[in-house]
Amino acid sequence: MPENQAAGWISLPPCKRKKLFLSLAAILAILCKGIRSQGALTYTITVEPSVTVQRGLAVHIPCQFTYNQADLWRSEKIFAYWIKHQSSFCFPSDDRACRPVATNKQYESVELSAKNRFHLLGDPKEGNCSLFITDARIEDEGEYFLRIEGRPNLKYSFVIKTLNVKVIEPIQTVTIIRVNNRGSGSPSSPLNPVITKEGNTVTLICTADGTPPPTLSWMKENQQIDSPTQQRLQLREIGPKDAGKYQCLANNLYGSLKTTVEVIVQYRPRMPVFNTTQTHRRGSILSQGCFKELPSGSELTAQEGDSLELFCQADSNPPATTSWEKRNGHLQKPLDNQLRLTNLTVEDEGVYVCTATNVLGMGQGFFRLSVTCE
Repeated sequence: MPENQAAGWISLPPCKRKKLFLSLAAILAILCKGIRSQGALTYTITVEPSVTVQRGLAVHIPCQFTYNQADLWRSEKIFAYWIKHQSSFCFPSDDRACRPVATNKQYESVELSAKNRFHLLGDPKEGNCSLFITDARIEDEGEYFLRIEGRPNLKYSFVIKTLNVKVIEPIQTVTIIRVNNRGSGSPSSPLNPVITKEGNTVTLICTADGTPPPTLSWMKENQQIDSPTQQRLQLREIGPKDAGKYQCLANNLYGSLKTTVEVIVQYRPRMPVFNTTQTHRRGSILSQGCFKELPSGSELTAQEGDSLELFCQADSNPPATTSWEKRNGHLQKPLDNQLRLTNLTVEDEGVYVCTATNVLGMGQGFFRLSVTCE
């Protein structure tokens, strides 16, 4: 009897022995894969998926992780790296161009923009991966992942669960710019009003900084006005009714801010109107009549001995100067825009004309005076 049969072995043909060996190898491969999978499950990280920080301020981001202790010699340190995810994941130990923003590894180069601002807190060997960011900048916004390394076999990147940093910027300035016909412009403010002439087109553009970008709206004298675009306000064929204070209001999730600009419209004098006060004389008794307004072209009747005081007023910008004349007759000397006719006689009858003038033009108004006998 063969030795292996005497010992209780079963003799197999060579081909069957080969198949049995391959089957055992496959089983071992599956078992090893399962062991590695169980090891991967020991790598976990607890960190907020997203944090928000205001530009210029600081934020503390608590973080804890676990790792497979069998991959690390007991006397060895764990080196932790926070890395900003660019177009692909990189690892400092494999790529010298891959620079973390924060690490506990002495003499390790970090991103220049993050130097002295990103700090890794605590002891990574205790599973502490907390991150502290100071003087936050807009360019800090993005996705970050944690990488840990240690001897002999500890190399792991937490790329499944990453940290997203959002940097906000409250609205700091709102500026209104007037654009001229050539496309250029200059900032306007309450101390620098927009001055234009009647009939022109005025284009105002509002800009505001902030993160997220603010939405813009326009108001006039604190009343909402419609504009085809948020940023641009266009006033076509501008007139006196368009003059006033315009506000641009900027809003985002973290606040609002507005600025004001005054629009001044210059125009020639409108047709003057006359404010009159008539004093009646009845013998030796004087009685003052009521004050009334006469439009241009009016008829005014008085009795002999009465007195008239007339003021010529013309709407204009800049303010107009006025002058009086009597058509085909002598005029009692007026005082600025005031005309005084005392102790009226029939010789004072006639047409009186007031002319208002400014740098943009002139306007005229008149009234006809009739004087009756007692």
